[in-house]
Amino acid sequence: MSTHSFIGYENPGGTITFAYCHFDGYPEGVGADIINVKYAEAKREVDIGEMRCWAEHYEVGDRSAPETCGSMQAFVEEVKSGPASYGYVCRHDGEWIIVMQGTPLPLQQVLDSRRSVQGR
Repeated sequence: MSTHSFIGYENPGGTITFAYCHFDGYPEGVGADIINVKYAEAKREVDIGEMRCWAEHYEVGDRSAPETCGSMQAFVEEVKSGPASYGYVCRHDGEWIIVMQGTPLPLQQVLDSRRSVQGR
C-alpha cells in the first residue's frame, strides 16, 4: 500500500503550486527526503509534475501536470479532500511546511518530535 502526498512550493503572492506523489508520502519518507531541499530544486521537481516518489517522475504522457491553488488554506483543503494523506510546501525562505490532519506545521518540528518519540 502506498502513502500519497502533494509536494509544492509557495509562489509570490501566496499561491501554491503542487504535484501528486504516489509513494512514501509519510514524514519519515518524503518528509525526510525533502527537509534539506532548497526552494529552486523544489520548484524544478514540482514543475515536472506527478512523481512516483520524491524526484522520481513518471514518463512523459503518464504523469499529470502540477496544479496551483490560491493560498495555503486552499492547499490544506486540497490535502484534506484529495487522495493525499500529507502535503508539503517549500516556502520562499526554504522552510518546509507539512500538512497533516488538516494542520500546517513546520516539517522540521514534526521530524524532530517523531525522532524523539522513536528514540525512547
